[in-house]
Amino acid sequence: PFWPKLLGSPGLLFGSLPAAMAASLPMHRQVPIIDIAPFLASPPDLPLADDAQRVAREWREAFGTFGFAHVTGHGIPNDVIEHAYATADAFFKLPEEAKLRCDLGKGYGPGGYTRQGVERVSATASAPDGTQLTGVEGARP
Repeated sequence: PFWPKLLGSPGLLFGSLPAAMAASLPMHRQVPIIDIAPFLASPPDLPLADDAQRVAREWREAFGTFGFAHVTGHGIPNDVIEHAYATADAFFKLPEEAKLRCDLGKGYGPGGYTRQGVERVSATASAPDGTQLTGVEGARP
């Protein structure tokens, strides 16, 4: 599979770093692994089943503290995932001129390809004055 090339081994962030670099990091962190099958199997009406609530808590914890997770139980066939990784890998190996033809000029989000250095989290996730995160006003009760 493609993803171990990125992480070194399942669930281990920094797993592919040279030992000297890894030793300089404060600690190794495990990438959270979340099986979302119980959530997907839960009926759409509320309240959520206990297993679905557990998945929701794990999701919030993983993305709130770590920023991402290894998601299992989604039902997407492995060959589809591998094809997506291979396609992305092929695209990003193209010369910059070819990739720029995919820039739709719309910027962040649905704008197609945007070359490195153009977007900034602070510009897309903050109010214009940089004081607050935007788009999350209704995220919590």
